Amino acid sequence: MMEIECMCEKFERLEGVAVQDYIARFLEETGADEETGKTYYACRICGAPWTREMDESRRKPFLVRMETEFNV
Repeated sequence: MMEIECMCEKFERLEGVAVQDYIARFLEETGADEETGKTYYACRICGAPWTREMDESRRKPFLVRMETEFNV
């Protein structure tokens, strides 16, 4: 079986339908901040940190890859 590689290095932001697909395929939840509505993830393959947020104006979720130096 061929291993699927993550695309973390190629994207800094994902929106809409791609968010849930990328989470299901590559990310693992690491925490949540109820005050800000953010959910934090780490890639199961490369360890890259991601944040899921909601664009309230368009009511669509988006993922943003965080800088690794800020991930504590």
